[in-house]
Order: sequence, then structure tokens, then C-alpha cells
Amino acid sequence: MLLLTFLILPLLAQAGVIATAGAGRVRVTLYDEPCALAAVSNLPRRAEWAENGRTFEGCWGASRMLPIIMTYWSDKTVIPFLASAFARIHET
Repeated sequence: MLLLTFLILPLLAQAGVIATAGAGRVRVTLYDEPCALAAVSNLPRRAEWAENGRTFEGCWGASRMLPIIMTYWSDKTVIPFLASAFARIHET
């Protein structure tokens, strides 16, 4: 829990893009903006999945018990990520 706090809380202090993760042609971006999907109420922030020129809107939230970022996507998939997979984006 303490590790999660140190990983996520500093990210939430920034506006706009706060973290990104990627492998191959896939890039997941976490935003400090409200989730745009009306069907989701427990993942409060906006996420974006980009792959092969296509983009999917999503929502994300951090687990309170584990170092996991939970995501839900517009194509109705749910994907958990380790918080450590994300790199913080530093504003300049």
C-alpha cells in the first residue's frame, strides 16, 4: 500500500498526461481528467489505448490494496496493469 501511495499520488498532482506505458505498437496513456465513459463510475480518470493507428477511450483507477492500475476500455475489455509498468510524464 505504501509503495502504491508513492507511485500514484505524485502522478495525480499533475494535470493532463501523467503517465504512459507501452510495448511494441501499444501505448497506454493515463490522464488526470475525468473519465469520459458514462457507464463507468468506479474508475474516475481518463485513459487512452493507442495501437496500430486506432485509439480506444478508457478509464483508470489505482487499487488501494495492490500496486495495480485497473482499466476499462470502450471495447468493453478490462485490463489490470502493474503500476510499475508506467513511466511518469514530467511537465517542462
